[in-house]
Amino acid sequence: MQPEILALEKIASEKKLKNIVITNAYFDTLAGSQLVTLDLAEQFRNSGAESVTIVTDRISARLATLAAEKGAEVVELFSPRWETRIPTEIDLLWGHHWPILGAVLLCAAPRIRFLVLSSLSPFEPIEQLHFFNKACDLLVFNSLENFDRQEHTVASNVKNVIFPNSLPDYWFQLGNSVRDLKRVAVVSNHAPSELLEAAEILRERDYEVDIIGVQGEVRLVDAASIDAYDAIVTIGHTVQKAIARRRPVFVYDRFGGTGWLSTNDIDRSEFTNHSGRGEGRRIPPLQIVQTLIDEYPFAVEQIDALRGEAIHRYSLSSNLLRSLEQLPDRDLRSIDLSSPDFRLERTVTQSFWLGRTKNTQINLSPLDNIQSLRRLAIKMNCQIFYQKAFRYIDVCFDGKLVKSVELRALEIVDSVTITGNLVFDDGGRPTKIMFVRDDGVVFRCRANQSSSWIGPRVGFQKGHDHALFVTTIAFTETTEWFDIIADHPSYGQMKLGKLTVEVELEAS
Repeated sequence: MQPEILALEKIASEKKLKNIVITNAYFDTLAGSQLVTLDLAEQFRNSGAESVTIVTDRISARLATLAAEKGAEVVELFSPRWETRIPTEIDLLWGHHWPILGAVLLCAAPRIRFLVLSSLSPFEPIEQLHFFNKACDLLVFNSLENFDRQEHTVASNVKNVIFPNSLPDYWFQLGNSVRDLKRVAVVSNHAPSELLEAAEILRERDYEVDIIGVQGEVRLVDAASIDAYDAIVTIGHTVQKAIARRRPVFVYDRFGGTGWLSTNDIDRSEFTNHSGRGEGRRIPPLQIVQTLIDEYPFAVEQIDALRGEAIHRYSLSSNLLRSLEQLPDRDLRSIDLSSPDFRLERTVTQSFWLGRTKNTQINLSPLDNIQSLRRLAIKMNCQIFYQKAFRYIDVCFDGKLVKSVELRALEIVDSVTITGNLVFDDGGRPTKIMFVRDDGVVFRCRANQSSSWIGPRVGFQKGHDHALFVTTIAFTETTEWFDIIADHPSYGQMKLGKLTVEVELEAS
């Protein structure tokens, strides 16, 4: 792969790629997009970039250290004077996660030569490539499934490439082979119960099984980690790592899976980013165990051919070269989000971040029907539906996005004040927003609140459009959910999502 590396250095020089900025959310955990970002940062530095800056909304010391080892600086949004740490002239802005990208453009206002928008999932709202298309030079999708699901929402006149999860070239150095199944690694942050049970059965049969991820040991999965095992059970990015290191890989996780990967089904598996979706099936624990053991010899026979496919498909230097070749020749330019062309992008960016200010109030006056009960914890989860013109909604408690937020109080809690933001993809503001409790009681929102009322402006200027709402919702002893409903100015009333509630109760 040496010719590709030399060609990559050459095109990086020709395109004047000296200052690189990569945006990525949640840079505080060892997960997919964070590892992709670290690999990109390292590759850009090795290709001649003078500086690589990773901009994020969360940082852990561990990932900041890993970034520094790869020659990249990490900047946390809305930390003191964070805008001054963003280069004023960016040769390539590689954007994962549009809210981070939008904050950089809106607050730091750098001049940019090339803008690349990259999506690593068609299912995560912040991975949507609908926004900032007008200024984009290239759209990057990590799988054909991702492209198929987003094709109708992105500009047709912007170039696009399929850029699968890829690996630095040192991953493909020839390693030792395996013959017998003794040690198995389950690499997952969301292993399903049947897989965890299968791991226990394997241990009972004297196989050594390690769970690497939040349900076991959280650690970086490098080449040495893969080489220490005879088989890998995983999905996503780690599939490429396994076959690059000549390890049989069993594709299975939270979506089910297809079992042992072979050259016969690599195209089908790659279509969904080796996620197990679509063609995947749920397998009982005992069947997982028997398939792992009985079909292991077949999987071993596949490893050299699969490694060849990995070199061809998943070389980071080759795939990055192919992408950079698509960029036009251009000078530095400004992307002014205050212009009418970017009204939508300005609106969604402001709404996203303004909704995360700390402003929750907990009402400690008990309702009559629960005076004898103490609410030890309220857990809320916001499930969002995507339809028609609807693009984005947030519900926040104390500045934290409600995907899994837990409020604890030593006093009785019967109601909470919530804030959020709602954006339609045409920039229209909702005319009405309401939360309908499962017993039919309606809590109407004050919509389009000013940033001075809702809380700190987190760096945004006055006078910009946003779509914030605020309301207080009350619980009964049996409340389980609230429907979130809004009126679109053109489409009318739309059911946007469901706020589910779990409450721990204890008699006082």
